[in-house]
Amino acid sequence: MSSPDPIRRLNAALEGRYRIERELGEGGMATVYLADDERHGRAVALKVLKPDFALMLGAERFLREIRITAQLNHPHILPLLDSGAVDGLLYYVMPYFEGESLRSRLDREGALAVDEALGIAAEVADALSFAHAQGVIHRDIKPGNILLSSGHAVVADFGIARAVTAAGGEKLTATATAIGTPAYMSPEQIGGTLELDARSDIYSLGCVLYEMLAGEPPHTGRSAQSIFAKRLAEPVPSVRTVRETVPIPIDQALKKAMAKAPPDRFSTAAGFADVLEGRTLSVPHVAEQGRGPSRTRVAGMVVIATALAWLVLSLGPDETLAYSEGEWILVTEFQNATGDSVLDKSLDLALSLTLQQSPHIKVFPAARVQTALGRMLLDAQSRITESVGREIALREGVRFVLVPSVAAVGDRYALGLSFQDPSSDEPLRTELIHVDGKEEILEGLDELGSRARRVLGESRGMVRERVPLVDVTTSSLPALRQFSLGFEAKARFIDVVEARRLFASALAIDGDFIAAHAELGILELEAFGDREEGVRHLTLALANLDRLTDFEGRMISGLYKDLVEQDPTGALDEYRTVAELYPNRSEPRNNLGWLFWRMGRLDEAVAAYKEALRVDEGFHWAYGSLNRLQLFQMGMLDSGLVAARRQLDQDDEFDYAWAHVGWALTARDSLEAARAAFERAVELNPREGLHWEGLAHSYRLMGRVEDAAAALTSVLELDSLSLNGWYELGQLYQVSGDAARGDTYLAGARRILERRLSVAPDAASSLARLSLVLTRLGDEAGAAQAAERALESGAASPLVLFELGCAAMARGDRSAALDYLERAVASGYTNVLWLMRHPDLEPLWSDPAFTSMVTGMIH
Repeated sequence: MSSPDPIRRLNAALEGRYRIERELGEGGMATVYLADDERHGRAVALKVLKPDFALMLGAERFLREIRITAQLNHPHILPLLDSGAVDGLLYYVMPYFEGESLRSRLDREGALAVDEALGIAAEVADALSFAHAQGVIHRDIKPGNILLSSGHAVVADFGIARAVTAAGGEKLTATATAIGTPAYMSPEQIGGTLELDARSDIYSLGCVLYEMLAGEPPHTGRSAQSIFAKRLAEPVPSVRTVRETVPIPIDQALKKAMAKAPPDRFSTAAGFADVLEGRTLSVPHVAEQGRGPSRTRVAGMVVIATALAWLVLSLGPDETLAYSEGEWILVTEFQNATGDSVLDKSLDLALSLTLQQSPHIKVFPAARVQTALGRMLLDAQSRITESVGREIALREGVRFVLVPSVAAVGDRYALGLSFQDPSSDEPLRTELIHVDGKEEILEGLDELGSRARRVLGESRGMVRERVPLVDVTTSSLPALRQFSLGFEAKARFIDVVEARRLFASALAIDGDFIAAHAELGILELEAFGDREEGVRHLTLALANLDRLTDFEGRMISGLYKDLVEQDPTGALDEYRTVAELYPNRSEPRNNLGWLFWRMGRLDEAVAAYKEALRVDEGFHWAYGSLNRLQLFQMGMLDSGLVAARRQLDQDDEFDYAWAHVGWALTARDSLEAARAAFERAVELNPREGLHWEGLAHSYRLMGRVEDAAAALTSVLELDSLSLNGWYELGQLYQVSGDAARGDTYLAGARRILERRLSVAPDAASSLARLSLVLTRLGDEAGAAQAAERALESGAASPLVLFELGCAAMARGDRSAALDYLERAVASGYTNVLWLMRHPDLEPLWSDPAFTSMVTGMIH
């Protein structure tokens, strides 16, 4: 309720014409008073525009425009009686209507009877048809402007919004002032289009009729933003989904009236009224709103997108969302309404890259998304739609889901980003911008990413430090798409061959794509062992660090010092710096662990891997390394088992974790459980020979010789040059009494070793292994010679001593075997698990000296 001062001011200004009795209500543009028309002795509703509107519009232009609406004379239109300007205030006068508004009726009763709703809508359509013929568009059809008396409808405020818009013109656009009510405004009206036509009012009437039939508007939300975000993403709803008694022709007419694109609606209000009143039962075809990017649908979506952008401006800057550093956000795939496949995937990675330039934001990794899809029984290639993203977020404890979208009309593109709480259906915030062509999309994504960072609480100064996407990726969207697909393949771990092909494909399109050079260089070095190619790509990346994000550049610098320059101290400094600068990234901590491991600083390596997992408990690279380190290097068998099981808690379809569980259980003599774990690893990844080897060991220890032989045969089918496969098959058959088959496979192992020694004749490990093979084949002289050469070449390395210990045991020399093994352990041999379960050392398992040595290695 206003203070009495405005009423006194008005009574003084209007003395002799109107006397204000009381305030009736207040809207977005005007305050409404009950007044006495002293000249004609009647009650009237006197509406006074708010001062800021009056100042913006100017009295002369507003009064000139409103005179047009005063010419409307129709039984379903509340007439305009008077208008004027006094004491700097603009006002207009209408009859005081003693009935109630449709708004009040709906608030009280909810949905109306179908016949009554259709009658009211038909009368409003009749009023609209008359006004449209006079060139007057209402612009604010809503339940509050439809008055009911004796079962009939009268439309109020006819043309007032039009007069305000016409008078305000560009001033309204410049200040982003909304004329209308968001739940009922047409998409083009929200988009700020001044030259509206009859189809805008028809859209609004469709929304009103939907509410009369369903009890709520077609799109609802906690804010205007959320309403229009839904209109961007969702098809026009069918009222029959909530009220089956609505006749099908009426449902079809509603869909047509509320079509997103004006050309898809009724061209006249009279045409809409004909269907409502049963004068025609056929509704011309309405473009389906959910079946692919037809031209009509795309145009409609862009109109919505335009509307969203204008609406965001009209609402002003919102407060930042309640996001804390260290909380995950998940970015879904783009809702691409353009029909242009080159935008699929490419924009997904680009948006993630611009967000990940932030040290504050923690983006849920692609590898963990794929893990979550598996737990949801979905294919790893499933699209990450809004609904799938929200389900992942709920399962994984993700704080916010960001849903990006892109739509186009002509050469223009609209890029949107909706912020969602995964537990709520309503968007929390929507940001949207426009670009003038496809070549400006990456620039638009930069701006969208910057807005997202601000919404998530970053300072403007920090956001300004970002590097433009086109500088850290490529200006070629086809190249970016290939790179994005490669990144996705790499995230699946076993698809490194496909990742390599896709990165190379991106470079074939744009040879200056530095991030692609960097990724390909890492793959060549780490996955394929091609040092020459790896160094070539990484050297090019190092020379162009300004073409990488700060995070990527620092990581490449560390990798180059580590893998190329072999400068571990310099690499440590780089990794520590990037870990400090980016506290929410696991990669630098993982790299620190790997570097510490190779430097022999194993406790520090464990600490680094655990820190990586603190940042991201689903980071498989760190789990895998930590498991191998604890199980095979540090004798931490219980810790290794715990870590492997923790990894399976994150992803029970990760094959290497099952294999690590198998080895840890083998060390505990839990052979049946170990066999089951290895079988699961083989089932998940049958092309990994190490899984078959583990399974073979479990079978062998259980006495299932033929099953063990079959598993080792699978190793050779995968890799005909597998030394372990040939030797272990030969050893298995020999000790089980099948000397002929044993010698056949042992001879195969001998050929492989001789081939290796022809290339590297002084390779101590190959010589020591040859000594073991020749011992099994009965060539004592050859075995002794190979052992002597191994000791000379290997300077008594731990691995050489271990292999010679196995050779001594194979020839039955228990004392020499223990001596070699003790020397191996004393000089740094750490793989206690293999020592405990090596098939050649089985005769020693009950020996007290051997047992004591093994026990001392377990932590």
